[in-house]
Amino acid sequence: MYNLQCILDPEKILIGGGISKQAILVKKIRENLQKIYATILFDIPHAIVDTCKYFNDSNLIGALYNYYLQFPEE
Repeated sequence: MYNLQCILDPEKILIGGGISKQAILVKKIRENLQKIYATILFDIPHAIVDTCKYFNDSNLIGALYNYYLQFPEE
């Protein structure tokens, strides 16, 4: 997560898929990111880590949205 944050500079990182329903995952990611931030000698923006609103169905909703963009109703 930290490497992605350094490369892409997002404000928020969202975890999706079936694993995102496990609250412990996001908690551990946040804890480990805080440990990394504490070791850095200069101030960098901290990304917000959270779960997708629709958890495991996020990819299906994105696929449907892409379909509608490709084949709009006339």
